[in-house]
Amino acid sequence: MKMQAATTLLCGLLTASVAAAQEFITDGPFSLHVKGHDANSSIDGILTARSSDFAYVSLQYDESALPRLDNASHRFYYNYSQDVGVGFLVTDIMEGEVNDFGNVGKAMSLQYSLATNVVLPVHGNGQAALSGFLASSGFDERNRTYLVYAYEDGGIEAGGESPGFEERFAYNWAVCWQAYADVFAPVLSWITAGKPHNPTCELVDLVKTSFQRAEPMDG
Repeated sequence: MKMQAATTLLCGLLTASVAAAQEFITDGPFSLHVKGHDANSSIDGILTARSSDFAYVSLQYDESALPRLDNASHRFYYNYSQDVGVGFLVTDIMEGEVNDFGNVGKAMSLQYSLATNVVLPVHGNGQAALSGFLASSGFDERNRTYLVYAYEDGGIEAGGESPGFEERFAYNWAVCWQAYADVFAPVLSWITAGKPHNPTCELVDLVKTSFQRAEPMDG
């Protein structure tokens, strides 16, 4: 599957419109199924929210667990506005104060490193999330999670017309071994464009799954 170039994942105009919305709706809880793109991929598991020494929560891939409603690390939510049609993935919905975007809980943001095209999605409370780029997201008809971006520079010509801003969706999720705070593990990652710089990365789909269809875990 050819990856869509996404040099900018969060358009300021789009974020401002979401932030200005008067009412947010919360959907959830649900689990997030992680499935590898390749037919012979061994990746087939779920995301678990793991706290670190920092104020953030990383999203680790777990191949052995089945989603369980009574396990808080398996529960995710979606805060969105009907006026805009996109929103933000959050976890720990009962924790934290309402942030600048009207969300309760820990919203997903993207933590960039200058030496790689592999980005680390994390969840953090309120202002903590704003140290990265708050990730506007949504779900398609197959419940696959996408991120929203609005600027595409792949076709720019010197002296030509500006490409302008237009809402686009990208599905550049991957599972990669990454080091973050006290964590070194296979975690949910995002590839900005091109071949992943990290050789452990494998492209995946991130699928919203209801707990009604999920099997319970023993114990």
